[in-house]
Amino acid sequence: MALALASTFAAKADIQVFTDQAVELDQLISNNGSIQVGDKIFSGFSLIPTGNILPSQIIVTPIQDNYGWGLRFSSENMTAIGAQVNGFVLQFNVSVAPESNMLISDVHLRYNGASFGNGYSEVVETAIDPTTDNVLGQTAVRNPPPELSSGFNLSQPVSELTIVKDVRLTGDTGQRLLSDNTASISWIDQTFSQIPEPSAALLVVAGLFGLVLTTRRNH
Repeated sequence: MALALASTFAAKADIQVFTDQAVELDQLISNNGSIQVGDKIFSGFSLIPTGNILPSQIIVTPIQDNYGWGLRFSSENMTAIGAQVNGFVLQFNVSVAPESNMLISDVHLRYNGASFGNGYSEVVETAIDPTTDNVLGQTAVRNPPPELSSGFNLSQPVSELTIVKDVRLTGDTGQRLLSDNTASISWIDQTFSQIPEPSAALLVVAGLFGLVLTTRRNH
């Protein structure tokens, strides 16, 4: 399926979810497993809880949207009520399949964080070059105020990235500890845009140039 890249990160993306390939996060972690979605390979999953959300409570599902291929992380347990603080730090690697001639150029993040009363939710995302440990970009989504989608261009296109997601929920930022102050997230979507490798782009340009010359000669 051809992908049409949206002109802005905030543009609405049509999601295609491949639910028959969903897997629990703890299976990926315990088996050192990987998921291939299109030409993207996701591996090296790890999770550090900062609350009571466990890897077995998070479902990982392949998705595709207008930006590219990616993953959805969903759970019924991403909540915080009253005085509760909840969350986790999730890390994984994404790389381009060996047979692909593309490079990852953009990172896109979206979620459906909701809040009531003084509740607050946030996902802070950092993209790191695994070969140098250099940070290539960072963004966040949060509610309130409702900023449900974001993204960034990498400082340089790469064939592999390490993604770190810091997911934070608090039931009451005002410290009033009321049970009707809540925050919740049911899904977090992650997709990636890409561009051709320079060598592949040069081959395309050279081919087009040769086609133009051949057409001119024939006329």
